[in-house]
Amino acid sequence: MEFAVISPTAGLERYGKLTKTHLVLASVYKDDPTYAKFYNQRSADDDFIILDNGGYEGAPVFHTDILQALEPNVVVLPDFYLQPWKKTWHAAIAFP
Repeated sequence: MEFAVISPTAGLERYGKLTKTHLVLASVYKDDPTYAKFYNQRSADDDFIILDNGGYEGAPVFHTDILQALEPNVVVLPDFYLQPWKKTWHAAIAFP
């Protein structure tokens, strides 16, 4: 079984290296250069990167530049928390 630590930026160096599997929050990656740099390095070191869309946090929009910069192994499709299922379905089928 693999586990991933979701750490605040201040704890990345200490806790983010406890595993080679990472769940990266797109909304934090986009807004925090330190967080982005840390996970870019993890990706370059061939760690397993899962990019979360931030739907639960209210930000289910991916920017193509994040996908290109991070090159995640897995991407969680867009979803819209507590919204009609059709909204999530349409976003998922239109995903790049």
